[in-house]
This record gives sequence, C-alpha cells and structure tokens, in this order.
Amino acid sequence: MYRGKILIPLILILLAIAVVFRNIHGQTLIYHIEKFHMIDYVEKDGSMHITYNITVMVDAGAIRRYLSVGIFGPDFEVIEAREIETHTSISYRKEVSGDKYYVYLTPSKPIYDGESRTFLLKIILKNHIYEDEKNPGNAGFILKFYPWKLSTGEYTVTKEFKIKVILPEGVKKDEVKNYPDYDNIFIENNRIVLYWERYNLKEIFEVGVSFPEKYVENIVRPSQPSIIDQILDSIFTLLESDICGGLCCIGMFFILIFSLATGISRFRSEYISPKFSIEALGPRKGLTAVEAAYLLEQPYEKVLTMILFGMLKKGVIRIKSTAPLLLEKTESKVRLRYYERSFLKCIKEDGSLDKNCLAKTLTLIDKTLSRKLRGYSYIETKKYYENIVKKAWDQVKKAGTPEIAFKRFDENIDWLMLDPKFREKSVEIYPTTVYIPPYYWYWNLPTIRGYEEKPVNIVDVADNIATSLEQTSASIASTIEDIADKITRTITGETGRESKPVFRTSSCACACVSCACACACVSCACACASGGAG
Repeated sequence: MYRGKILIPLILILLAIAVVFRNIHGQTLIYHIEKFHMIDYVEKDGSMHITYNITVMVDAGAIRRYLSVGIFGPDFEVIEAREIETHTSISYRKEVSGDKYYVYLTPSKPIYDGESRTFLLKIILKNHIYEDEKNPGNAGFILKFYPWKLSTGEYTVTKEFKIKVILPEGVKKDEVKNYPDYDNIFIENNRIVLYWERYNLKEIFEVGVSFPEKYVENIVRPSQPSIIDQILDSIFTLLESDICGGLCCIGMFFILIFSLATGISRFRSEYISPKFSIEALGPRKGLTAVEAAYLLEQPYEKVLTMILFGMLKKGVIRIKSTAPLLLEKTESKVRLRYYERSFLKCIKEDGSLDKNCLAKTLTLIDKTLSRKLRGYSYIETKKYYENIVKKAWDQVKKAGTPEIAFKRFDENIDWLMLDPKFREKSVEIYPTTVYIPPYYWYWNLPTIRGYEEKPVNIVDVADNIATSLEQTSASIASTIEDIADKITRTITGETGRESKPVFRTSSCACACVSCACACACVSCACACASGGAG
C-alpha cells in the first residue's frame, strides 16, 4: 500500500518529464544568421587564410549537435574553431566527400530558442587560385556563397553579410579585375583590400577576383580538354550547322557517337582539373534576342512568341488565326536558327502547335545556353542584355524623323519585345504616317495575303503589333500551360523557375558546399546541399 502511494506520483512525474522532453526535442529547428563575416587573405604561396565569424540566432527549437560551414575546396586544414561568448575551443568534424567540403562545428552547449552564439573558424585553403585563360598572365578565383538551409527545405536569411579579400602584397589597384563591383577598396598593411557587404541576404552571392599571377607562386593550371569534351562540342556544332543533312549528317553523327563511347570507356577515370577564366567575371555577348529572353527568365510563352515572330519576318510561316492560334508553313528556304528549325517541327498539319514539341524546343534553348554560358557570369550577362533593350529604345526615341523612328523600331523589335512595358512604350513613337513592311500586316490581318507597303499611323501599327503579340502569347500560354515540368531548365536564376541541373560533360568543376559554392566557372549550376544545423 505504502509502495503504491509512492509509485503513482513517481510515475506521473516521469510521464510529465517525458512529455516535456518530447515537446522540446520535437520542435522544428528554425534559425537565421545574424552575422556572416569572412576575411580571405590571399598569400604569396598561393594559399588562402580564411577566417569565418558567424553568429547564429535560434528562432525555434535548439541547435544541439552542429552548425555546418561550407569550404570552397577539398584541400584545406582547420587551424582553429571556437565560440566567442564562451571563450571555448570547440570540437569539429571535417568532411571531404565527393564535391562536399564541410566543417561541422559542435556547440559547447545547446543553443535554445531566443539565444545566439558566435563561432570563429580559421582555415588554410590551398590549390584554389586558377590560371586566367582569357587574360594571359593573370590568375584568380571565384567564390560562390549559398544561404543555410533549414530542415523544412527553406533557405534562411543572413541579416549581415560582409566579406574582405586581401590580395597579395604588391598588387596594384589598376591590376585588379573583380566581380561584382566592390563596395569599397582600400589599403591595409600595404595590401589591396576588396570589400563587399549585403543585408538580409537570402540568395546566392558570388565574388570573382583576378590579378597578375606574378604575385603568387602556385596556381592551378588547367589540363587540356578531354576527348569527351571535344567530341561533345563537335556533336553540338554539327547538329546546329545548316550544312549537315541527310545520310552525311547521320553518318557523321554515328561516327561521333562511336568515338564518344570509345572515349568514355578509355577516359572514364580521367581527372579534368577546374578552369578559371576572367570571362566568368563578365557578360556573355553574342546571344540572340530569343536566347536573351530565356536567360532573362521571360515567360515561356513569350520566348516562343518571339521565335514565331522572327519566323514570320523571314516569311517561313503565316498566321491563319490568333484565337485559336493556327499557323501555316511556307515554302521559304531561308536560313533558320536552331530553335526556329525546332519550332517549325511543332506545327501540326491542322496548323496547331504540338505542346510536347514546344517543350523540347525550350529544352534545346536551355542546353545550348548552358554551353554558351560556360565560363561567363550569369548576373553580368543579364545586366548586359537588359542594357541592350534600353539602348534599343533610345535609338527609336532619338531618331530624327518618324520614318527613321519606325526603321529603328523595325530593326530592334526583337530586343524591344524583351521589355515588360513593350506595349506602353510602343505607342509613344511619333504619331504620324509611315510606310510599314508587309509582314506586320500578318499580325493585324492574318487572313489577307500580299499586302504592299502602305502609309498608316505609326501609333496604330505599334498598338496593333503589341495587341497581336499579347494575343499570340496568350494563345501559346494556353497551349503549354501543363508542360512546364517537361522543360529541362539548367540556367539558374532568381525566380525559382529552374529544374535540377542536367549539364552534359563540362570542363568546369564546381565545389558545392554548405553555405558556399566555389566554381571554377560561373556557368556551373551548382546543386549544393547548402549549410545546415542540428
């Protein structure tokens, strides 16, 4: 009896403790980075002495086991790991596995909801400065930072993000090439310092720096492209060329495929060292308006509408109806771009469009852009083409006469259509009469053939063109509304409209890690596991 009186309260107490313990441990961990400061000393011997100063704040749950920090390459050594507030040296675990380079920092004690902790991590990173192939005599590196990732799959915010890159002694300001523009540049202990800062950062941030290689003793020299790369480039070039046709093309294609298979078997274990190119710090020029539209993440229907309009100008197709959209092929033999040839195959016998074929056309653009952007900066390239659109409008507006204004409008319309405000700006052209090229009438009067140039009000024409483009785009949108998941998108951007990267063999190598991703070329689409805590 006495034992029962003691046992029952004891059981209740244990149950209460178990419930509390379960609630504490079952709570989803949510945290953010209050501060991420990084100092990178680039030394004469080619090594980088990097210090991370990271303050993490727990918003819910608790960090008990680790905070992971991404390192930019596999050849690194941890010099120090400690907590600032507790003045405690902490244990850590280094992980180098495949393309994952982490340091897992173990807190001296759990960090609970509402608490913060500052970690100091010092490392020495070697073999991360590459030869700059586009600027002979230069060397450099690219660092790509990714935000930490919560267990929910969401990326957490870094409220204060600051990095300093201290270049080797002797480097002069006018010898430095960098991307993006620094927020400050100054001298510290006779060394050039580049400084960047961002606030409330929740997206990828990349930094590239290049300088004369004479200031460092050891740099990574790229090997020659592998036979696999050369064969793939040959295949793509052959398939995109207009001289390839019939049995000749088929024969050449299978010869290349056979060579590729042989090469893969022979060089399966070959190591391709990363390449660094300062061109990765600049824009990729020479893209078409359609490719630029895809790169700028314009809606798929707009990209397809631009292809259609280009083919209309070339006289390859006619529009029979805009609602529903029905097209008609002509007998024109003009030279077509690769995506126009693909689009042409999507026109069915009844004039409608095959949506699955359109998805393949968009995927083809994506894969082609992936190759073209190899070694170039995605962000700088976007800015470059946004500026082209602005310059195109400036040419129209600064034209001396209405006729010249519309001539500029006609010449630049492929680029002007990239502007989200194309319709509004189109009707701002001089309100007078000019002679309009006949192909524009196919938008306005699709059932009438053979219109000759005739004087019309330019505002009316511009408005009708914009209206027809919108109608056509809407028709295409309704056609492809359920195929977005069939479009293989490897060109990553900021809108989240991308799929997992599926690059073909590339000479670029990415070191994707925790909160950071170091790429030897910017066009690498790093599929990083991102940083985390637990």
